[in-house]
Amino acid sequence: MDKTSLRKEAKTRLQTMDSDHREKDESICRRLTELLRKTDASMLAAYAAMKTEPMLESLMSAWLRSGRPLVLPRFNPSSREYEMVAVHDLSTDLVAGHYGILEPRGELAGLQPPYDGDRRMMWLIPGLGFDMKGHRLGRGGGYYDRLLSGATGMKTGVGYDCQIFDAIPCEPHDIGVDYVVTETRVVECGWHHAQEG
Repeated sequence: MDKTSLRKEAKTRLQTMDSDHREKDESICRRLTELLRKTDASMLAAYAAMKTEPMLESLMSAWLRSGRPLVLPRFNPSSREYEMVAVHDLSTDLVAGHYGILEPRGELAGLQPPYDGDRRMMWLIPGLGFDMKGHRLGRGGGYYDRLLSGATGMKTGVGYDCQIFDAIPCEPHDIGVDYVVTETRVVECGWHHAQEG
């Protein structure tokens, strides 16, 4: 299937999923917590979820309580791109932004890329679909591919089992993921090694 057909199929699968996915979200957060321990990340780049995406609040709150830095994307209207912004309190630092998605408040200073630099950073990346090789199906705007361009940290696709596809077409500008985490599994995709080899 081409990307347009895959996006349609992914949206259909998500719409037919039980609307109360708190248990699945908590299972995903537990698996991500274990993965973060193994990878020894010192900085977390996460996201505020849309309605059909896994909610990561419990993970992000625990991360902030541990005193480690958390960054989230914010839409920059002048550049028409997303930028990463450090947040310290999920209850006060986020407001409804572009597309109605929660994002860091405008008065919080954006970080300058490369966002990971010399830090051990884990990126948590939503998507409409993933395959076992680490290919990601976005929503078609290319925002995350541009945001992740030049990022050296480990990239983890976050989704539900129903979002796993046999194969997703990959174009040269597409940024893949090193892991895919769902409510039932953690898949090591080897994307880092494939790109280096």
